[in-house]
Amino acid sequence: MNKKVLQAHLLKDFADSELLKLPTPSYKAIKAYLSDKELKKIQLAYNFAFHAHDGQLRKDGTAYISHPVAVANILLELKMDVDSICAALMHDVLEDCDVQKNNLVNLFGDDVANIVDGVSKLSNLNITDRLERDANNLQKMALAMAHDVRVILVKLCDRLHNMRTIENLPRAKQIIKSKETLELYGPLALRVGMQDIRAELEDISFKCMHPLRAEMLENAIKSSSGGRKKIVEKIRKELKSHLKTNEIENAAQLAQRQAKKAQDTLEKSVKPTPAEPTEPTPATTDALAGTDNRQRDHTTGREDQSDIEVIETPAPPPADNTEGQEEAQMAGTAEYNDGLPDFGTSPAPKGEEEETGETKVETDENMEQATKDEAEKEEPEPPAANPEYVMVPEANVEQSPTIIA
Repeated sequence: MNKKVLQAHLLKDFADSELLKLPTPSYKAIKAYLSDKELKKIQLAYNFAFHAHDGQLRKDGTAYISHPVAVANILLELKMDVDSICAALMHDVLEDCDVQKNNLVNLFGDDVANIVDGVSKLSNLNITDRLERDANNLQKMALAMAHDVRVILVKLCDRLHNMRTIENLPRAKQIIKSKETLELYGPLALRVGMQDIRAELEDISFKCMHPLRAEMLENAIKSSSGGRKKIVEKIRKELKSHLKTNEIENAAQLAQRQAKKAQDTLEKSVKPTPAEPTEPTPATTDALAGTDNRQRDHTTGREDQSDIEVIETPAPPPADNTEGQEEAQMAGTAEYNDGLPDFGTSPAPKGEEEETGETKVETDENMEQATKDEAEKEEPEPPAANPEYVMVPEANVEQSPTIIA
């Protein structure tokens, strides 16, 4: 296939309707982290490789395009860039399809073309010695890897997929490929940090070169790992039974129970249980209404005086008017004496006159005290909370003894 042949269907700018759809796993992996523009470029590379490998088959009978797609999927798992994916899809077109490098440069750029050229083997050398030919191919790959490390990444993924399907090759070729992988590509994968790929390459190569030894090692590893699991399980059961016998709880269960207990205590302290609402009785409603009215009137300095009987208490006479008090007292005593019946007794002697005066004074004092007691009983006590009404006690006026002539 040359440049003149490719002009018809590969070297044109494909329209969106003419592009072949990518396989579903590849499409989902690309959409996960690449843009639509990069997706279109990868789709163009897939179309180029599909038409370039059209009619070619692998040793297992499948279409050859399945190998480049599998290599691209391995790179998609590693989240490689768009140029590496395009180079993986077309890594065999220069070697197997007689496509020129300038075709790739025109369609995909220098980076993709250089990666594909670095992965491809030297095919124009007339070297009969296999060792010398392999040395030249390795030298070419090393020089390309010095300019772009993506060359060795694509080559390692290519070798990994070839080793996964190595059972389709003849036995002699399997041993050659496996030995080359163990001695060359395994150490290279370790140097670039691709540990998983290195381990898989070495496992497949060792199994291919020494199948009996690989089977014995696998059985030994399974039996040893299974024996360790049985021992650990037995120890675990014994420890669990001893802990249960000695009433020792599991640390996780104990911590969970303590955390739940602390949470319940915190909820009780923060959120007290609300009391059940009760319907107020009419008497309680009236009492609350009266209390509210009293509080409202007290805040404004007023109080409802409709149900309070105000008793006016006469103000006491001034304390310094002693003569007026004596005259009023003598007049009251005279009125009192005028009301008494006259028994026609003769004036008493001087000594008896003094005794009679003292007796009169005591009688007057007793009557006045009785009158005061009755007045106090009849007078209602004003409310203590009201500062406007204060009971003023009557002044204790000493009554001078009345002298009866």
